[in-house]
Amino acid sequence: MLNVECNHRWRKVYEEVRIFPPFPIGWECVDCNKYVSMGEITPEGIGGTVLEKACRLVGPHGGCGNCSDGSIYKEQIVDENGNLTITRP
Repeated sequence: MLNVECNHRWRKVYEEVRIFPPFPIGWECVDCNKYVSMGEITPEGIGGTVLEKACRLVGPHGGCGNCSDGSIYKEQIVDENGNLTITRP
């Protein structure tokens, strides 16, 4: 059940795959961290506001992935202003 006290602002969550481009796995609220998987989305949608630029990339199966320079990351987050934050293991 979604938190009715939060006006959800959703960013898309992607998972890295070794041989294919990252694929969307769900949505999370940047304010309350509520997560909705793609399989839980109903025809009514998820409500709130969808942030166009904001997204989060996680490694394969929730593990670590590789940045374009070969370094290891746990997650990469792009905010609505286009700023990238890389979390290392």
